[in-house]
Amino acid sequence: MTFRPENSYRIFRHTGGDIMIGIRGHETVPSEPLLMYDGGAHGVLRRNRVDVVILDHIHPDVRRHIKAARQVTILELDTTPGAKLPKREYAVPVQTLDTLPFDFEALLA
Repeated sequence: MTFRPENSYRIFRHTGGDIMIGIRGHETVPSEPLLMYDGGAHGVLRRNRVDVVILDHIHPDVRRHIKAARQVTILELDTTPGAKLPKREYAVPVQTLDTLPFDFEALLA
């Protein structure tokens, strides 16, 4: 399993409360994705069984909204020069945890 920090992402909250998270497009295809979140500074997006993305430094203003969400939408952006459309978009259930099972400060150091 590969853990990769995602430092360049955006979180949007629509008027109806839906959460969308924009990340760089990845080569692997998502399969049974899951966002694990404990309400803190880090979230863990399991895209598939081998590709895990760490959402680092989640802004305090959106933390409670993500923790309250049942699902979020992931928008993977195509980073090819001149690309105007997203690479893929998919719904991801949110699993709320008391605490994430890893020490991400140490993992990201």
